[in-house]
Amino acid sequence: MKDPGLTRLAGSLGSVREEPWLWTVLACPWCGEDLEPFPTGALCKGCGEHYRRTNKGCLDLRIKRPKRLTTEFEVGAPSKESLAAPFLKLNRQLEIPKQFLDVPLPKHISREMLSRFPTGSNGSISLDLGCGKGRHKELCERAGFHWVGVDISPSSEATLLADAHALPFRAEVFDFVLSIAVLEHLVHPVLAMGEVRRVLKVKGWLMGTVAFLEPYHSNSHYHHTHMGLFACLEAAGLKTEWISPQPGWDALDALSGQLFPKAPKWLSRVFTAPTHIFHRLWWLVGNILSPRGSQLEEKRLLALAGAFVFKALRDW
Repeated sequence: MKDPGLTRLAGSLGSVREEPWLWTVLACPWCGEDLEPFPTGALCKGCGEHYRRTNKGCLDLRIKRPKRLTTEFEVGAPSKESLAAPFLKLNRQLEIPKQFLDVPLPKHISREMLSRFPTGSNGSISLDLGCGKGRHKELCERAGFHWVGVDISPSSEATLLADAHALPFRAEVFDFVLSIAVLEHLVHPVLAMGEVRRVLKVKGWLMGTVAFLEPYHSNSHYHHTHMGLFACLEAAGLKTEWISPQPGWDALDALSGQLFPKAPKWLSRVFTAPTHIFHRLWWLVGNILSPRGSQLEEKRLLALAGAFVFKALRDW
């Protein structure tokens, strides 16, 4: 029989860092069963695993032992990559919703992305996957979402710690998942995107960025081309809405910090400015002289992107 005193204590400790409603969407990352508050953290009702809190009071829901996962790939069928993929160049023609006008833009999020940012309604929940210092919290809340931040690092400002390959949530609980500069750091990105699909509601959105021609950094594993990103999202069961080169971030911008380490960002860009100028002039002449000028510009953008921006939907 449970001690009523312990139950009350567990309930009070359960709201140290997270909102009480969050317990209704949590699940054991190992077996998928419900979690309940426990004096020192959370207890799984299924496998009995005990998840403790960190010194900062954050629930640590990273899996504690190896877990074997499988995924399926279809081979032999016509390649989806050979079909008309939704690649485009983001522009500023779309108006930014007024609730975002006075929000400082976090790193990696441009005005072009903001104009296409999903919006929520009463009770909508967003998951900030790899949230770091929580820089996207205000943005998500302005968009009408309750914000839940997860990160694998104990030094983060996450709501709770978790591994993207084994998310500690029930299926179909989030209306929106934000993944900014995360995919390149995952050992198995298709599995992680499969987890994102699992926790998204039907008609829920995924939006994010991923490195392409950025240098190796912070244990990055896979820097995706636009085709590789499209294949990853589709293999995970997500419908790709669009993929675009990240505005204002090409290969030269991405490489400048490594070409001139420890130099201020403005100075490294000054050093690469001549190459930028001659590069654009060279391609401009090619666009003028070639009958396929517009196609050449698209090729240039896709081939020399520092990173890609994407938006995808769980449609079933």
